[in-house]
Amino acid sequence: MVNVAKKYGVSDVALAKICRKLTIPVPGRGYWRRKHTGKRVPPQPPLPSLPTGAPTAATIHSPLPKPISEPASEAVQKQVAYEAEHPIEVPDRISRVHPLLTDLSSALKTASADTYGALVSHEAKRFNLRVSKQAASRAIRILHAFITATSQRGFAPVAGPDKKVFSVTVLGESLEIALEERFKQVPHVPTRQPSATPWYTPRFDYESTGQLSIRIKSIWGGEVRKVWRDTKTARLEEVLNDVMVGLVKAAEAQRVATLERDRQRQEWQAERKRKELEEQRRQEELARRQALEAESAKWAKAIEIRGYVAALRTAAEQQSIPSGDDRLTSWLAWAAEHANRLDPVPRILSLLTQPATISAEEEPDSMQEEMETEW
Repeated sequence: MVNVAKKYGVSDVALAKICRKLTIPVPGRGYWRRKHTGKRVPPQPPLPSLPTGAPTAATIHSPLPKPISEPASEAVQKQVAYEAEHPIEVPDRISRVHPLLTDLSSALKTASADTYGALVSHEAKRFNLRVSKQAASRAIRILHAFITATSQRGFAPVAGPDKKVFSVTVLGESLEIALEERFKQVPHVPTRQPSATPWYTPRFDYESTGQLSIRIKSIWGGEVRKVWRDTKTARLEEVLNDVMVGLVKAAEAQRVATLERDRQRQEWQAERKRKELEEQRRQEELARRQALEAESAKWAKAIEIRGYVAALRTAAEQQSIPSGDDRLTSWLAWAAEHANRLDPVPRILSLLTQPATISAEEEPDSMQEEMETEW
């Protein structure tokens, strides 16, 4: 059963379930061991008849092959080799902490705890440090070893007044670092001591576990490891060399992510510019059409006025009104002049036939502006 299951990429348990579903008899426990040792085994039973409505076939979906991990980069390989030769040791006692930790070490001695039991201070917040009073000394020693190691490797740890949070710079990438303790949630046990909030009774209390972890906060998603913590087999102090290698991997991943974001931003900006240009051209085309329709309306009005003037002149002749009548002659001249002012044809012909002093793309816009001015 095990050998057959391997051919289909499933477990022997999964294959046995399929056989039972199709009412296919399978060897009992110990069958193959007895057969290989020459002992007597029961004969192979015939296939039973399928019950009504039972499936006659089953499709075995083999699991997808595991993706082949890409080989480590040159920077990662160099870091792995370096860490193998330079183990990081966390001292049991520190006579003088790293200069970056001087204020933090002093602040933790007088810091109060929040509802979870984590020490609260400005320095602790700046270092992304969240630990209980019981774990504070150990956390300082780990941070001391961590900062010393990153400095020796040229990773430039930063936590000065001009920096809000603790970070290290690896391969030109800034990685925000946090050191945190896991707190255990337990049911709240009432006490006889007076409460500062007698109107509120919490459902849970929180206990210190002493389990610490280092986390890269500036990395989200992806397959890059971001957290190293205390486990049953190794304490955090023992995996700081792995953390150094992880910092290099995280820096490379962050650089790739940054380049991808820049590429997407450039594509978005190019798309936005294309849409803006498209909208500008649409508005220009709309304005040109409106100008054309306005010119056409003025031309039609000019034709209408000229027809009216001609009809009036014909009627005057039919009624034997003297053509030298000053009032009629003056009015007809004024009406004809107004029709000429409305008629855009001569002006448009002049614009279209004048020598080109601008590009073909700019000419319609200039003509349009002149049309709009005339209108």
